[in-house]
Amino acid sequence: YPDARFTVFNRWGDVLYSAQPYNNDWEGTNDSGERLPQGTYYYVLELELSGANIFKGDVTVLVAE
Repeated sequence: YPDARFTVFNRWGDVLYSAQPYNNDWEGTNDSGERLPQGTYYYVLELELSGANIFKGDVTVLVAE
């Protein structure tokens, strides 16, 4: 999926990270490369921008101590 788009949101709907094309390389950072605080975030993965193959879900970022 060369045009895949991956977007991460916080609970208020603010976009924290977005990549297109997405190469399955997100490491829990924002668009500036800073690590996100521990918490639950939401994502949308669009494999085909025509509207087909859209996946949504949540991911929990844990901070190692």
